Amino acid sequence: MRSKRYAATTVAAVALALSTGTAFAQGERACESMTLYSPEEQREAHFVDLGDEGLSVGDRRIGHRGVFDEAGNRVAERVWSTTVIELNDEGEAALTVVEHMTVFDDGVLFVTFGNRMASDTANPDNTHLPPSTTHSILGGSGAFSGAQGTMDLLREGDDFTYVFTLERD
Repeated sequence: MRSKRYAATTVAAVALALSTGTAFAQGERACESMTLYSPEEQREAHFVDLGDEGLSVGDRRIGHRGVFDEAGNRVAERVWSTTVIELNDEGEAALTVVEHMTVFDDGVLFVTFGNRMASDTANPDNTHLPPSTTHSILGGSGAFSGAQGTMDLLREGDDFTYVFTLERD
């Protein structure tokens, strides 16, 4: 049941990302900076074994998180995918590419980054990010059309804080 709900959420997020690009051509929130939160209980993740049995190049971990503003209001969904690009000698993921979409009611922000932390990617309960990282925002759709800037990801256990510093291109 959870996989079907996740699949529906993913399809809805992609549809929103594709459909909102022209609806808000001005990108009225493309310069808005914000700090958002996602507690551990809002995380759901699944491992997708696409290649040979066990962890192999091309396998993915997919997931989503509920995202809240400083007042505790749910303001977005964060949909993500981690793809294994390279394995180390111990059979762990030595290089992954992570794609994030933060989906708001009025638009989407896109972030993609590489991660060189060895990890048991096949274990969906494992979070393999350092306590603090900064990533480039690749753009947005809808109200975030034309957005660029950075997203600081701060992790304490499995509780995440996202600090978006946005500017219009």
